[in-house]
Amino acid sequence: LSLYPTDPWLAAKVDELMDAAEDIGTKTFQAGQGLEQAAKEAARKEAVSEGGKSYALLEKVDAFIAENGSGGHAVGDSTTVADLFLFAQCNGLVSGLYDGIPSNTLDGFSNIMALRKCVRELPPVTAWYEGKDYPGYGPF
Repeated sequence: LSLYPTDPWLAAKVDELMDAAEDIGTKTFQAGQGLEQAAKEAARKEAVSEGGKSYALLEKVDAFIAENGSGGHAVGDSTTVADLFLFAQCNGLVSGLYDGIPSNTLDGFSNIMALRKCVRELPPVTAWYEGKDYPGYGPF
């Protein structure tokens, strides 16, 4: 099983998405950096709300998935490393790792949510989470 496409175009799309997904965490972390707790939480919530920098990236990622993926996959119609990477990045975003980010932040992004559900239902992922209680990581 290869998680990285052999087709150069699809491989480039996988790389493109992973770069964008990484930027979501960076922009979110930067929001409120150096501020007191309440101000930091407000700045981060604003960043993931409509009009915010992280929100804009989430919109782009969601649109990218709609254009390049299918069946809950980000690129093509089978699981790639991009699916796993985006799953981890998004779960980290809503898990409480970033102060001030509501756990329902991703609910309005249907393609991201479909990807999260697809990856979460992979047997090895399901087995890993069995018996664990982490916010943002449950079944979708």
